[in-house]
Amino acid sequence: MTDYLVRLYDLPPERPVPESSFRLHRPMRHEARPVLSFVEESFSPAWAAECSAAFSRTPVAVWLAVEGESGEILGFCCHDCTGPGFLGPIGVSAAARGRGVGRSLLLRALHTMRALGNHYCVIGGVGPSGFFQTVLGDGVLPIPGSDPGPYSSPLSDR
Repeated sequence: MTDYLVRLYDLPPERPVPESSFRLHRPMRHEARPVLSFVEESFSPAWAAECSAAFSRTPVAVWLAVEGESGEILGFCCHDCTGPGFLGPIGVSAAARGRGVGRSLLLRALHTMRALGNHYCVIGGVGPSGFFQTVLGDGVLPIPGSDPGPYSSPLSDR
């Protein structure tokens, strides 16, 4: 899996998803438990461990997509968790895909990183890159030789 470089000074604008029932929400620290449970159950314990770092930052470095009426978590996007300037993990529940949730989360997190003073960010360990290329176009570039990047660790395989 390759890391990707994103030019934050050349981002598409955030735009509302027409007729969407979800909203974007930056959780507070006391909301960590349901967020981390969602990430672990829907994706992986490793992603939940990375996401837990988001709750130690000020402001909290994760964005959620939450269903309007029910408050159900539909997806999440972390930034500055793997390290400063890194985006991810990002995930959307299978039932919520195709509604613009991932695009909204990605752009909100990237615009947040830009507002924090970053000019570039790294999306770490990208598997299928089609989603990022669709949303960001030529504003996202693979970083040659970046596999396994910062994810190489003797503890990773345990």
